[in-house]
Amino acid sequence: MRLSNFMRLRIAILIISLLLVSTGSFVSCNFTLEGKVTNANGDPIEGVEIKVAEGLTGITNASGDYSISGIPYNNYAVIASHPRYGTKVRNIDTSYFGNGFSCENIDGDFNFGAVKNWESIYTTAGESGLHSVCFIDSNNGWAVGFINGESHSEPYIIHTIDGGESWVVQNCSAYYWLECVYFIDNNTGWASGEDGDIFKTSNEGVGWNAQYNSSIYDIHGIYFVNTSTGWACGSGSSILHTSNGGVNWDYQNIGDYSRLYSVYFINVSTGWACGSSGTILHTSNSGENWNEQNSGTSGGLNSIYFIDGNTGWACDSNGKILHTSNGGEAWNEQVSGTSNSLTSICFTDSNTGWAVGYSGTILHTLDGGESWNSQEDGKTYGLRSVCFIDANTGWAVGSMYSDSGYHGIILKYYP
Repeated sequence: MRLSNFMRLRIAILIISLLLVSTGSFVSCNFTLEGKVTNANGDPIEGVEIKVAEGLTGITNASGDYSISGIPYNNYAVIASHPRYGTKVRNIDTSYFGNGFSCENIDGDFNFGAVKNWESIYTTAGESGLHSVCFIDSNNGWAVGFINGESHSEPYIIHTIDGGESWVVQNCSAYYWLECVYFIDNNTGWASGEDGDIFKTSNEGVGWNAQYNSSIYDIHGIYFVNTSTGWACGSGSSILHTSNGGVNWDYQNIGDYSRLYSVYFINVSTGWACGSSGTILHTSNSGENWNEQNSGTSGGLNSIYFIDGNTGWACDSNGKILHTSNGGEAWNEQVSGTSNSLTSICFTDSNTGWAVGYSGTILHTLDGGESWNSQEDGKTYGLRSVCFIDANTGWAVGSMYSDSGYHGIILKYYP
């Protein structure tokens, strides 16, 4: 059978097309990547950035939808990222479509897990770390720690007026690093640390003035109930007390306890302090007398917090959380679910609280500590301090390690 010229032409075109397909060298159209991004509950997530390649990006709308067109056929690692949900990567191989015969849309749905409650909002410059944070409202806060100098670790104070979005370094004449900071109002605060220096500001930290220097004791914790009355605690069995805003600091007799890390008062009379070897001390007369309470643990207690005269918590270096409902006459261990060192604990009411510690540990409770749930995001920050002003607004600070060394890290809570 003889083929017509038309049939011969058809066959030739088919052979050429097959050859082009086999080599992948013929692309006549692009594809569109479209999809929906949802969370663990199936709810849409707005503001997720979808990146296919440089210059090929999209953002999800309020319905969680996005569409990116004009994408050449190829093999892509599509990245979906959101500051509170993290990052998801999906591999899409469309190279086999690159034959000029198929121009279609590709399904690009993403499903994220639970929302990230904590977001890193600030990293300090230089070799540095943060030890303590204090906010007096949703905007105004301070954090203290260290920055490495030429011969030793020097004091470091930073201040924010916008909830932590930006921070300004403040000057302090302390020689060594700072361990603790506490503000009673927007103007008045104290900071202290290594070598026992205590500094006060009356102008939001614009100027920090030396009040006290022990020269032989370190101070790890400081707390005030008003602009006049406060306490500081540290090494060498030391609790200091002032009744005039720090003009004078007097030693209070507490017996022989090697090191205290945290002090907390609910009024001018009633307070607690905790420290090494499971030490918990209690006073009901402003510290004229301190009496030991049985904590039931030998671990170093790093932080103590009370919401009233009966209800309080403490946490230790072995991951234990202790609770009392009778002012400390009895302390009972709560199941924390971690053995990592816990460095700081904070509550906003009798039910809602957080504890933070090393290896990025962040624990949260909504039932007074009957159950503690992790809010970690896989980071290995060494967290040292947590501060909440209400159940929805809080910060945590500590240190992180990168290729360039140690840096201070500030995390902010999002409900």
